[in-house]
Amino acid sequence: MYQQGGPTLGANAPHQPGCREPSGALAGAVGGDRLFGEALMSAKQSDPVRDWLRSRGVPAHIVRAGVPGLLGRWQEIVQSLEESYPYTLDDYLNDLDTRTLLAGVASHLPKDEARQLREATHESDRRFRLLTESLEHCLWGDDVARDESWEPEREWWYWRRPRNPGPDLEADLAKLEDGV
Repeated sequence: MYQQGGPTLGANAPHQPGCREPSGALAGAVGGDRLFGEALMSAKQSDPVRDWLRSRGVPAHIVRAGVPGLLGRWQEIVQSLEESYPYTLDDYLNDLDTRTLLAGVASHLPKDEARQLREATHESDRRFRLLTESLEHCLWGDDVARDESWEPEREWWYWRRPRNPGPDLEADLAKLEDGV
């Protein structure tokens, strides 16, 4: 089920964040100027972030949307957990990769903007934790977590599953638990 060697955000990767049709904040990066101010959206401030996203093989529409798009997408993902997550495990992993990108872009922002991003992400992270339950193992698998140097304390989202998965995700999680 998983790509040998773990998640690769390159051009041929099956688990690229935001591979579904862009909507909401991704489509127009709505609200970015309100959350981060005009400085973050300026070419000078956004180039290191967009360069880093490109270097990770992130799809062009996500690169264009930048930080506001990633934040908006993470908010949409969390909202999708409110009822029942309607997609598969591959989609869920793809969505969790969005949170990984948010964590990564923070290191490419000036300190004040990185702090603003952490503050803006805080509420969605809190809600995500309420809507999910902790797991003993990384959803990508322990080998991938080790290869990627992920830790449950730092990349905690990969160690959580929705409390109310839809039927497709539930079936995939059952296979994962059975070792299939």
